[in-house]
Amino acid sequence: MGVDSVRGKRRWYVAAVGGLAGLTGVAAVGVLTAGAAAAGPSVLTGQEAASTLQVTRPVADGSKDLDGQKMGDSEDHGKDGSEDGDSHEPGTQIRNNTAETGGGAIYNTGLLTVEGVRVSYNDTTANFGGGVENDGGVATVSRSRVDHNTAGSDSGGIDSEPGSITQVKDSWVTDNTSGGTGGGIGNFDGSLYVQRTTVRHNTGPAGGGGISNFGGRAVVDDSKVDENTTYENGGGVVNGEDGGQFVLRDSTVDQNRAIGETSQGGGIANFAPPDPAGSVTLTNTRVSENFATNPPGGILSGNNQVTVDDDSVIIKNRPTNCQGNPVGVVIPNCFG
Repeated sequence: MGVDSVRGKRRWYVAAVGGLAGLTGVAAVGVLTAGAAAAGPSVLTGQEAASTLQVTRPVADGSKDLDGQKMGDSEDHGKDGSEDGDSHEPGTQIRNNTAETGGGAIYNTGLLTVEGVRVSYNDTTANFGGGVENDGGVATVSRSRVDHNTAGSDSGGIDSEPGSITQVKDSWVTDNTSGGTGGGIGNFDGSLYVQRTTVRHNTGPAGGGGISNFGGRAVVDDSKVDENTTYENGGGVVNGEDGGQFVLRDSTVDQNRAIGETSQGGGIANFAPPDPAGSVTLTNTRVSENFATNPPGGILSGNNQVTVDDDSVIIKNRPTNCQGNPVGVVIPNCFG
């Protein structure tokens, strides 16, 4: 385990595995496993080579009050609206940290598991991943809450960089803000899998208020992407250049907003540079009640690489569902 300084505060990291950095002045309770470290008076137990961290002191920084809401309270996920039956307040809380580089709270280049943790009110001033940055490693976030984090660049909550494998399961990614794309989650030439997770109330001003995907493959399964905001295109989801593939299965994209002067695609925006084009696939997914300043309000695409199966619905978007796309672009099973 090593230590350096960030803005005059102590910053711990696991040098042997390059696991986690950017924790400044925080104490927490619980267990983080695989490539992790923490700041302040916390205690590292076990073998560094196993990259397991036992943090045994309760949250004590006192600089922000937690809202006391238990996981699951008014925070549901899944297309059927059901709540996680194992709701609980996360045992570990990582909050109020600042990093000048990526990963306001957690920076991973190795193998990282975050389970039953609240990552909140962290920021990275000019880089990616206000809460968590996975930079070429393998990261799993499960049964956790990632909220109220801020990134100066992309990916307000969770960032997945080239070559990364990032899984977010049974979790809540809410109220995060980026300075660019991906208010909640951003994936850049990595592999992203989101399952049974709510992505809500995030803001990505440059596109993808909820989730952005550029060049990588993103799969969202049995999840909610709702009430997110952008000032460009794609209030809920933006799928960008370099052949990005975005798959939504058994999910909802509802009540997102694209509210800039020239914004389109309140629900989903799929861009199409000349080569290769991005693609979006919807299976048993609802895109509804999204809003954009300019049509279409539901799905915007620059190409014909949007696939919508017969079990998916695109309804009640404003000002239109799909009308207003470029000439020649047809979104299947989308009317008006």
